[in-house]
Amino acid sequence: MAGAPRSSASRVDLAAAVGMTPSGVTRALRPLEKLHIVETVRAERDARLALARLTDAGREIVEDASRIIDDVVRSVLGNGEKQASVSDLVEQLV
Repeated sequence: MAGAPRSSASRVDLAAAVGMTPSGVTRALRPLEKLHIVETVRAERDARLALARLTDAGREIVEDASRIIDDVVRSVLGNGEKQASVSDLVEQLV
């Protein structure tokens, strides 16, 4: 979600990206909404489409986690091509 435009995505797109059903994604997002990490918004072009979007707090958590992962990868793999490829994979996941 962090890499998506406006840090938002439909539940169907999220489900496809992580190998879950859309209803499974909805259940997984519910606790994150209660913690104000994710919010549900309506698509600008189609009000019928609900999108999950990272809040400011959610973006901050993703940024912090990305820095921690980069530090761990750097300490394990060094500063080479392997590190870049692992960081790229992690970026795709979030």
